[in-house]
Amino acid sequence: MSVPLFVYVLKIGQKIKKDKENNMTALQNRLSLLLMAGLLFAFSGLAMADDLRLITEKSFAVSKGEKLKAESYSGDIKVSAWEKDEVAVKIYGDERAEKIMEFYIEKSNGGVMVKIKKEGKSNNWFGKTGTIRVEIRVPASFDVTATTAGGDISINGVSGELRLNTAGGDIKTTGGTGELKANTAGGDIIVKEFNGDVKMSTAGGDIRSEKVRGDVDASTAGGDINLQCADGKVNASTSGGDIRIDFSGNYYGIKASTTGGDVAVRVPKSIRADIYASTFSGDIDCEFDISNTNKYGNAKAEGSVNGGGEKLKCTTTGGDIKIAVK
Repeated sequence: MSVPLFVYVLKIGQKIKKDKENNMTALQNRLSLLLMAGLLFAFSGLAMADDLRLITEKSFAVSKGEKLKAESYSGDIKVSAWEKDEVAVKIYGDERAEKIMEFYIEKSNGGVMVKIKKEGKSNNWFGKTGTIRVEIRVPASFDVTATTAGGDISINGVSGELRLNTAGGDIKTTGGTGELKANTAGGDIIVKEFNGDVKMSTAGGDIRSEKVRGDVDASTAGGDINLQCADGKVNASTSGGDIRIDFSGNYYGIKASTTGGDVAVRVPKSIRADIYASTFSGDIDCEFDISNTNKYGNAKAEGSVNGGGEKLKCTTTGGDIKIAVK
């Protein structure tokens, strides 16, 4: 007995609907599994960080003029100030790190040396090294050089000559005076409440400063620059982001250059400066009443402010320029 056509079509429709429902349920199940896996991975990472145990520790009495030098094959380095004339070092790690890494903490006439490296000839960059964290306390006035090939660097409240380098992490400093040089190949740089000259460079992240007094030099190949600074010369350059500068105090010149973003600069109304602004495909907005002005459409403007002085130069290839007063 033949099945009527409309019944056949109805059955096909019901089968398609059921297949769709089954497929949707399967997709929802897959998404749920992926979400659960992601959460488990995140929590396992936190658990691993919390499970780090103290591998070794040492402390030394130190004198003025000595310095700390810390080098780690991988892992984070945290240095913070205290009121003691003493350097205290603690190295934490997991079981694998303890097995394959060598740990040195030594005192010499020049200061304290901390070094972490792979054992023997297994010093290749692609093997698993485990997880490491280095925590160091130093006197409030102490020179610090810290280098890690695979982690973050954090400095808190230390004054002196600070040299910070990481190949794969972020750099953050809070407080202190002196001279700071920070370089990372793959992360962000944040400097807060520092009095002194600062030089920051990153190949793949953002740069931010807050309440910095002194000369500021900031460069990034692939991120934004946001500077809050005072009483110094400012130089900011990026190949692929925006630049924002909020400047106060004694003016010694500002240069801001980006290839693919906007530039926004805010300065005191009283500064004496020669202004030059140029953009290839954007607009220029300047709140100063510039004398001796040469303006070429929306692409270029130059002139002097309050009789002229140090340069205020803003250039971008593909964005807008805003110069504001406060």
